[in-house]
Amino acid sequence: MTKDIKSILVIRLSSMGDVILTSALLRMLNEQLPETAIDFLVSEPFAEILDHNPRVDFLLKYDKSTNFKEISKRKSEQLSFSSASETDGKYDVIIDLQNNLRSRYYCKGIGREIFSVNKHRLNKLSLVYRKKPIIRKLLPIPEVYLETIKELGIIDDKKPLELWLPGEAELGYYPPVRKKFNEENKRIAIAPGAAHFTKRWQVEKYLDLIERLHDDYGAEIFLIG
Repeated sequence: MTKDIKSILVIRLSSMGDVILTSALLRMLNEQLPETAIDFLVSEPFAEILDHNPRVDFLLKYDKSTNFKEISKRKSEQLSFSSASETDGKYDVIIDLQNNLRSRYYCKGIGREIFSVNKHRLNKLSLVYRKKPIIRKLLPIPEVYLETIKELGIIDDKKPLELWLPGEAELGYYPPVRKKFNEENKRIAIAPGAAHFTKRWQVEKYLDLIERLHDDYGAEIFLIG
């Protein structure tokens, strides 16, 4: 099936962390389907995360204040200059990693095949209201994204996430993979917290991590956010 895919649209509208978590999937798609154009639809506030990512051919920006009538008009305008314009106005594959009402509406009529992520909503509701999980073992988010497109035969490369900075794309490789560990200057930035309480790691967990990084590696810790 993969040999016939000329264009792919990946949709992950928000949030910052979840958009970054798509970077492994983008790399695997780009490297294992080198002839395939990959577009990405993301909410405007998070677009800069992917601005310099060479894995993305066209970055489509979504305005969350747009009503459904305006979405249709905006979608038509975006498709006219996207990779879909070269495949009869439709993507061969759409990977909907948002899977909500707006993303599904955007997908309507522009994809030959659509893969939507399983967000395990019942499990989330159970955790929030009953404090008990329905699913005992959940996959890490990057693996969930990969599981979403298992039919495409994409193989997990077991490599880390990516966050491309200005000017790095011209190098032809992702700089951190070639960066040597500096024994004399170990600086680690930690951004604690999250927008929603249920997504926040416990304070004591952060304290334990910071102590271990300092004691075991002599790292200098910076708290950001």
